[in-house]
Amino acid sequence: MNKVNYIGGLQRFSTEDGPGIRTTIFFKGCPLSCAWCHNPELFSASFYLHYKKNKCIVCGHCIGVCPVNAISAGDHEIVIDREKCIACRKCIEICCSGALYTKSNEYSLEDLIAEIEKDKEFFDHSGGGITLSGGEVLANSEYAINVAKEVKKRKISVAVETSGFGKYEELHALAEICDDILFDIKHMDSELHKKYTGVSTEVILNNLEKLATDLSIRKKITIRVPFIHKVNDSEENVERLCDFMIAHGLKKVNVLPYHNMGISKSREIGIEQEEFETPPDEVLMRTKEQFLKRGIQVEILGMADE
Repeated sequence: MNKVNYIGGLQRFSTEDGPGIRTTIFFKGCPLSCAWCHNPELFSASFYLHYKKNKCIVCGHCIGVCPVNAISAGDHEIVIDREKCIACRKCIEICCSGALYTKSNEYSLEDLIAEIEKDKEFFDHSGGGITLSGGEVLANSEYAINVAKEVKKRKISVAVETSGFGKYEELHALAEICDDILFDIKHMDSELHKKYTGVSTEVILNNLEKLATDLSIRKKITIRVPFIHKVNDSEENVERLCDFMIAHGLKKVNVLPYHNMGISKSREIGIEQEEFETPPDEVLMRTKEQFLKRGIQVEILGMADE
C-alpha cells in the first residue's frame, strides 16, 4: 500500500454526497472542463497555489523566499507567475496571514485510510461512509479502487460520484465495490454538453447504459444533475433525461441547483470563470413534478420539501 496520490481535500460531515454522515474525498484531475465547475482547483492532477487577496497584508516575505522569483509586488497585492511556480511551498510556509495556501496534498494509501478511520464512529451511527469524488475519480481509477477495497475491509460504506467519462472496465470495477453510485449527467444534448464541458455525451451515456444492464449495479445508481438556468433546466432536456432513465430502469435523481462558489475559487488560482444563473424556484418545482409524473424519485438538494 505505498501508492501516493494528490488529494484536493477531505470534507467531513457531508450530508449531500450519499446516505448518512459522510467524508467526501476529492480526487484531483478531471478530463472535463465544466464552465460552471464549483471545484476548479481540482481540474489539474497536480499542485495549485491559492491566493486570497483579502487576507494578504503585502508583507513581502513570500517574494523574498521564492527560489524562482515567481512572486512580485503589485498594487496592494502580490502577483504570481504561475508558469514559474515549482510548487516548493516555501511561500505558504512563510505566509503569516493565510493568504497563500493549497488544497493539494499527497497521501499514501495508508495515510488516507488512517484519516478515514477517524470518522468511523460517525459512519456507524448515521449509516454513512465515504464518498469518492473529484475532479474525476476515474482519472485516478487504480488508486480509487485500492482506497475503496481497503475501506470496505473496515466495514465502511463507499459511494462514488463520477461523470462517467473514462474506461468502462475501470468504472465497472469501481461500481462493483461501491455501495452507492452518484452518476452525473450535465446535459442530454451532445453538442451542448461538449460546448459546456469540453466532451460529448457519447462515452458517458454508453458507460451508464452498460452499467444499468447489471441489475446488482443498477439499483445502486442515483443520477445527479447540476442544474444551471438557461443551460440544462429546460422542460425538453428534463424530459429527455426522464426518457433515458426509464428506458434503462433508473429510478432516482438528485437535482443540484447552481451556485457561484466556484468563481471565488477560480480567482484564487488565477483563472476567470463565467457566472451562471441559479434556476428560479418555479423551474425547480416544475422539474420536480416532471420527474414525479414519470415515476422517478427526485430530490432537489438544498431545497426544503414542499
